Amino acid sequence: MPAHAPQKRLRLRNPLLTQEKTGRDLTHALASAPGIFQVKVNPRVGSILVLFDPVMTNTAAILDCMSDTLSRDCRKWLKKANPHGLNNKKMRRLVKFGLLTSIGAAVGALAFSERTHIIAGSAFLGLAALHGYQNRRTLLR
Repeated sequence: MPAHAPQKRLRLRNPLLTQEKTGRDLTHALASAPGIFQVKVNPRVGSILVLFDPVMTNTAAILDCMSDTLSRDCRKWLKKANPHGLNNKKMRRLVKFGLLTSIGAAVGALAFSERTHIIAGSAFLGLAALHGYQNRRTLLR
């Protein structure tokens, strides 16, 4: 491929890609397909990166090749993450702010009210659990 030719990327994530055999099968199948330059599978996070020439192939052809190799519909992997879910960037930022605020309120309430201290501490524990859920991939390696 000439250095000036456009190159496209396709990155997909799926728990199925954490299995070494799946990654190896996809790498071999896609590497032999026309127009695909590079295939990288990261089993640690369950992702695949495909670099391809958009003149010779397209995303649909790549997904068809993957579906044939795995005998399952890989087009579902293209679905976007829920922007309103617990793991979006805005929600993560709110949880971190809530953690900081609730621990500050719990410590500050020690001098004034035991009830307020307990409520703020409970809010902190709930937010800490949510934070742990949001970061479970990193924390539970």
